Amino acid sequence: MDIEDYKLEDLPNEDLRLVAENCGLETAIKLLTFMPGRTIHVLVTSDGAKPGDLLLLWNEYAAKAGLCFANKMTAPRMRNCRARLKERRLDEWEEVFKKIIANPFLTGKNKDGWRASFDWIIKNDNNSQKVLDGFYDRKKAGHATGSAYDKYRK
Repeated sequence: MDIEDYKLEDLPNEDLRLVAENCGLETAIKLLTFMPGRTIHVLVTSDGAKPGDLLLLWNEYAAKAGLCFANKMTAPRMRNCRARLKERRLDEWEEVFKKIIANPFLTGKNKDGWRASFDWIIKNDNNSQKVLDGFYDRKKAGHATGSAYDKYRK
């Protein structure tokens, strides 16, 4: 069976998903020779992005702002990345990451020194939307106050 004969949605188990995402579909197919009767599926979003692409993009932007790198694609990260890539394309994620590194609060300039992390941004669908909506932005004169960020501005 050729690679083209396989469906691109989900692998039969987490280990093979990780192999396919990090090492490629061909390697995962080779591993399946030891698992006859199984069909390989790999998640590919509408723009062709894979969970590993999201992690690499985060690391590119994290390096620019001194944020923590995501060094390993774990099973929970894989699940969260898959869910987040269903919500927005990779180029939209790049916009989220640009806003994060331009935001003092999200890069640690707050009273607790808290910084955004890869796990925080992919944890749910709310965190990235709040970033895009300006929830963590510094309030300018004439704007309403009362956001979660305001208590850290003092």
